[in-house]
Amino acid sequence: MASSIPKQQLIKAIVRLFSESKIRSRFGIKQLTEIEGRLWDIRKDDLEGFLSSTPKGDEFFIELKKRYPHKMPRTFFLVKVAPRIYTQEIANDIAKIAKRERGEALFFNSKIRAVFLEGEGVIMSAMGVLEIPIAYERMLEYQIGDPPDSDRYGEIERTYAVEHAFIWLLDGYSHGIVCCSDLTALQAILKFSQNKLNLPLSVPNMPEKVFSRLIEKTETSSATFSGFPAGVPTVTIYAKDVARSAIFQELENDPGREQTAGFFRDMDGDLFASFGISKRYARIWTPWHYSKPWLVNAGKAIIKRTQDELSAEFEKDVAGYLSYFSNVSVMLGDKKLNGGVRKIFQKLLEEILIAHKHGNEINIDDNFILDLIKFQSKLDLQICVQFDCQNCGGGLGRCPDCLVPYSVKIADGEVGISCAKCKREISMEFDVSCECGSDLSIANFKNHIQIFPGPLLQNAMEGFISQNLDELNWSGAFVIDGTLLKLLRLRGRKKGIPGLIKLGDLDVWKSKAKIEKRRINNQYVELLNITKEKCFRNGVRPTLTGCKVCTSARISEEQFHKRKELCLPRIFGLPIEKKFDGIHHGREIADIKYKDTISGISVHIGIHLKSRVKSRPQKGLGRSVYSIKSLYTQTFYSAYQTLKGEVDFDVIGISIPNPVSKDVIDSIQVLINKLGYSLIVLEEKDWLQIFDAALEASAFNPTG
Repeated sequence: MASSIPKQQLIKAIVRLFSESKIRSRFGIKQLTEIEGRLWDIRKDDLEGFLSSTPKGDEFFIELKKRYPHKMPRTFFLVKVAPRIYTQEIANDIAKIAKRERGEALFFNSKIRAVFLEGEGVIMSAMGVLEIPIAYERMLEYQIGDPPDSDRYGEIERTYAVEHAFIWLLDGYSHGIVCCSDLTALQAILKFSQNKLNLPLSVPNMPEKVFSRLIEKTETSSATFSGFPAGVPTVTIYAKDVARSAIFQELENDPGREQTAGFFRDMDGDLFASFGISKRYARIWTPWHYSKPWLVNAGKAIIKRTQDELSAEFEKDVAGYLSYFSNVSVMLGDKKLNGGVRKIFQKLLEEILIAHKHGNEINIDDNFILDLIKFQSKLDLQICVQFDCQNCGGGLGRCPDCLVPYSVKIADGEVGISCAKCKREISMEFDVSCECGSDLSIANFKNHIQIFPGPLLQNAMEGFISQNLDELNWSGAFVIDGTLLKLLRLRGRKKGIPGLIKLGDLDVWKSKAKIEKRRINNQYVELLNITKEKCFRNGVRPTLTGCKVCTSARISEEQFHKRKELCLPRIFGLPIEKKFDGIHHGREIADIKYKDTISGISVHIGIHLKSRVKSRPQKGLGRSVYSIKSLYTQTFYSAYQTLKGEVDFDVIGISIPNPVSKDVIDSIQVLINKLGYSLIVLEEKDWLQIFDAALEASAFNPTG
């Protein structure tokens, strides 16, 4: 059987190692015939026999067979990885997983049934490469044709074949190589790497400038173009001297067309004698089987050119730079972003990169803001409105009746603002009221919109940047205030303060309220039902005057049992001798704001309160409940206002006299801690203790 050595390599070796007369004599080439051209007509096995007919030729033939082994794959995909010293950092983990063989396989319900490690990682120290051998089981289908008289003749039979692949990770490089047969296998290997090896690999799209650098000094054998009418996805040109053909020149110069792939020859190049490249999925293939050292060196050359071009593109064209990563999967929690949502995510990254280059602020287009509002739930964006009020100072826009933050939607291409609970819509055509009762002056709703990332989006952006964008040295958050996007530096959480604190961790509550010794008394549940975040004493909303009278007077036990007579802030303050009320005072940004200490460390605390709700799911209130949605918005609003420097909190809290689901608490804590704050949660059991302490304080403190 003939070797996998390219024919042109055999011809070059023969011409170099043998005299002209010997070559002509062996193959009967006439004196006037050009030797190299005639050798192309000779059978490949005859060329191999002639080359190996002398000791020197045979030695070189053996070397060529090593360079072009049969077993090496011919299709390669560039993958984006985080630059690490892989030969030292993960080789041991790979070895442990490999010992379990197929027992650690990832299974699929597709043409690829299973993917697993075929063996321990191979460290090629001299080249700084870790090779991870992969095996996968591919479904094969065929029609039964033997024996011809079989009852099952012509039926479809399915079986599975084991195929082989490997991942190459290069020390210090931000790209690796996956060698496998096709895109179906690649997709399965990427999932296996993520789920079983905890090694995220991303498949990029090759930019035009990288594509151009890889094919410079080559001769084009075929070219594939896209950008044609529906039903004609691509057109491929095959011709001698393709690059000089009229149709190639026409398509290449047409701004509506793009060359997306091609096949090229480069006899003297430093990559391959001939190879194909597809921009999509950064795929490279060759007709020959090359040796590992050759492939590694070629891979390093390709990766270096790619990284050089990406660095240059980052400086010149942010959109072009990010287009390289347009194929990279983005997960928000367990959901993958697709289609228009994925494009909006990419556009948001683009605006962040531009802002990073221009003093951390940039004005963004109105249409992009509309897109963000449209896709807010799918992108985990928190969107609210902020109003200025001459009476109370204003702040987060809330429905004055429901005390629920206004929701922002797109209706008929315009921004619409309404209460998600009572459906009240506000319009600039009519007076807009603050929750304190004052009228607000509004010229354009868009100027009052605030947009900031929720925990899923914040995690997704941080992961995407750290995994892919080597040129971006930034870690933080963003907020969109009107049309101005601002990048915010994350603050460090106060040293010595845990990420999640309890009421019993606060020194004032331990010393004055003896909260740790309070039992949870269920007889106070009825008090939780009749006490709201704001009182409605005498049938009117709280006012500055009314609150001042309340905080100056003693609270009787009878008042505790009177519906809507007292507010939750007032109750909260009684055990610790604080006079909180249910009305805002000039942009307080939280319902309760005060100073306390934790193990002697001073902390500024801001807590958002919600009234008890009737819903009592077994696992606690979830995010679908209006009150919990409101707490999400209010909590993150406070956090981002603090990052902007408008207020100073060390601890931000949520409070509702119901059990709250662990998922809600965890998701809020993740982002609050990431932004540099501790979280305090006051739920039903805490409020039962607070009421116990408040009743006692009211009985023994005649001044209230």
